[in-house]
Amino acid sequence: QVKIVAPDAFQSDAEMIHNSQAASEAVDIWGIHGAAPLTELYGSVEPWMTQPGAKPLWNSENEAGYMGVRFLARALVRAYVMTNATGFISWPLTNGAFEHLPFMDNILPSHATQPWSGAYNISTHIWAFAH
Repeated sequence: QVKIVAPDAFQSDAEMIHNSQAASEAVDIWGIHGAAPLTELYGSVEPWMTQPGAKPLWNSENEAGYMGVRFLARALVRAYVMTNATGFISWPLTNGAFEHLPFMDNILPSHATQPWSGAYNISTHIWAFAH
C-alpha cells in the first residue's frame, strides 16, 4: 500500500496542507525537512503535529549526515525525543563518486570511489540508523 509523506518542506507548507481538508486527507504522514534541526533554520514543529491522534511524523530529509555520523545520531535522537518522529529518510542509498567531493560523508549505507570495480565501503552512518 502506497502512503503519501508530505510536504517534506518547511512547517509553513505543512500548515497550508493541514488547513485544506482535501489535501490533509490525501496525506498519510507528516514529512518535515529536518524534524529536529540542529539550527533554527526550519523553525519548530507545529504543536498540532505531535498531539495524540495526529498523523505520524517523519523526518523526511535528514540533512545532519553531511556533518558527520555524530551529528546524524544526535539528530535522530532529537527528532524522536522532541517530536516523536518515528520515520527517517536519508539519501542517497549508495553513491559512486570520487573522494574529497562535497557531501561524500553523507552516504547511507555505502559509497564507491571506483564503482566500475565493484568495490565499495560501508559508511558509519548505517550504524547510527541501526541503533
